Order: sequence, then C-alpha cells, then structure tokens
Amino acid sequence: LGLCQLRRIDYFVRIRNGNYSRFVEICKRYPKELITLEAEGISSFALPFIFRNSLQKQEFQKLIKSVGIESRPLISGNLLRQPFLQRYYNAREYPNADLLHTNAFYVGNNQFDGEEQMQCLENLMSKFFGKD
Repeated sequence: LGLCQLRRIDYFVRIRNGNYSRFVEICKRYPKELITLEAEGISSFALPFIFRNSLQKQEFQKLIKSVGIESRPLISGNLLRQPFLQRYYNAREYPNADLLHTNAFYVGNNQFDGEEQMQCLENLMSKFFGKD
C-alpha cells in the first residue's frame, strides 16, 4: 500500500503545503491573538495554533470541537513537566515550552482536506476573532 502511494507523494505534498500556506495567511490576520509560524520546504501534517492568551485558546478549541474538528496538544505539551525529567531540568527555565503547553494545539492537515475545509476554518476564525 505504501509503495503504491509513493507515486502520488509529490501531489500530496503540494496539497499539504497549499493548505499550510493558506492557514498561515489566515492566521496573519490576527497578530494580536496568534503567533504564526512560517517555514518553507515542509510537508506539514498539522496546522499549529499558538495563542497569546490561554483562555482564548481554550474557547477556540471548544468552538472547533463543537463543529467536529478534532485537535491535539502540540508535542504532547511541555515534556519537562513529566516526573522522569524533573530531576534533570527545571521546567520554569524553559518558558517557551510552557507557552506551547498552555497556549498551543494543532489540527490535522492532510491531502484529503481542500478548499471546503480551509474555508470552514477561515469562517470559524473570522467569527471567533470578531472580524467577519
């Protein structure tokens, strides 16, 4: 199955990169609310949301869940908070890891998502941030 799909990998990467580019452009409309990540040469499996305010993050996550969009913690949160690492690292010395732990999550990005899904996300963000 995997070998069969390799013939389509470039096509799949183009779709994912297109989705990610569109996502970045949508996020740039909300610089006071979101931290936007841009990178070239990726094949993003995820669309990362990094909120400046953790309460706003929680409310937006509830909104997307209410319309059937699943989300996941970004990198499983701050791993330095895990007991097995606490003896080696002080989590407070890594504020960016805590920011991602409390203010970030991602939704999936795959080659089966297209204009309809991106338009839905754009509409939800516009209504949530009050710019519709």
